[in-house]
Order: sequence, then structure tokens, then C-alpha cells
Amino acid sequence: VHAAAERLQILVDRALQRIDHFDWLVFSSSNGVRHLVERLAGIGKDLRVLGKIKIAAIGRGTAEELARYHLKPDLVPDEFRAESLAQGLADGAAGKQFLLIRASRGREVLAEELTKAGGIVEQAVVYESADVEGPDLEIAEQMAAGKIDWTTVTSSAIARSVVRMFGESREHLVGRPPAVQPDADGCNGRAAEQRDQPLRPVIRQDGDPVVTLDPELG
Repeated sequence: VHAAAERLQILVDRALQRIDHFDWLVFSSSNGVRHLVERLAGIGKDLRVLGKIKIAAIGRGTAEELARYHLKPDLVPDEFRAESLAQGLADGAAGKQFLLIRASRGREVLAEELTKAGGIVEQAVVYESADVEGPDLEIAEQMAAGKIDWTTVTSSAIARSVVRMFGESREHLVGRPPAVQPDADGCNGRAAEQRDQPLRPVIRQDGDPVVTLDPELG
């Protein structure tokens, strides 16, 4: 994850220059919060420009990141899913202007559903998400030795990347539907376990952490 390329930053800056035209500012990740705040500073503005805008966060992690900047979202859905966020915003969306803060890749369901509800949607790509070239050597060795029992995936892109790096033998995948669908992820049709609740780090009794991914970083 890194800041958006200059060509994308220009588009983001244009949107932020007229931030007061939007009714809703919608965040789908904690990374989006951080990069938006950075871009505001980059164009000589601060959080005061958000004073009259309603804010929506896709889940608890994103809401917690907003709280670091003393921002309290007006809407956080009960489920960490784009569908749930869209449903919460759909009532009263007609004629309202939404600025969706997002990564360079991801599902389009939020924009699509808000548009169907009559909303006027604009998207701002504030950071780019790209696959790593290869796994960390220590992780690769542990994976090869069978020392990692479960691999958590929080998006279709991550699932495909796991298969690319470690092969289709990774049967013990856990993720959240519908963002992670085995047939679409190149997982050879095997059903990974799917869970709706947020994924959090787990600490074993020996003190070593089980490697997980923050569900709202993507």
C-alpha cells in the first residue's frame, strides 16, 4: 500500500478543493482515512473543511482511525461489508452527493448501489494497492514446512495473490463473504471458510502471534 501516483493525486486534489459540495464522505478502509488527511495537508487545508459533511465508515477499524483525528462517523454499519454500508446510506441517498475514498482496486458495489438509490457518486483513489513480488522469506519457509495452519484473506485480490505465491494447495483459507469467493479467486473451486465477523490478531499462550490481516486495511 502506498500513496496514489501523481496523476491520481491531481484528481483527488480537485475533489478536495470542492469538498464542501459533498453531502457524504465515505471511507472503506483505515488507509483511506490516513491518506485523505495527508492530501488535505498537501493542498494547504485541514480537517475544518469537513465540518459540515457527514462521514460514513465501513467498520469499527475505520471508525477507530477516524477517532485518531477527532472525527466521529455519522454511520457505521453493524456488518463490515460494502453491502451493509450501501444499505445504510441508501435511504435518503437520492440527490445527495457522495465522495467515496478508496484504493486503486476493489469492489464497485458501494458506488453501484448508491447510484441505483439516486445518489450522485464520485470516487477518489487516495492510495494504490499492489501485490508484493514475493512472500517474506520467513513466512515462505514456515508455509513450506507446514507450520502455518490458517491463512486469512480479506479480499479477492489477496486470495489470488496467496494462490500465486504458494500454489493451489492452500486449503486452509479464511475470509469474509462475499468479498472472498473461491470460484472467482482462482482457488480451483475449493471453498475457503467464510466468516462475517471481523478478523483480529490472536495471541497463543506461548506469546507468539498468529499472523492475521487487519480487515480494514485494504
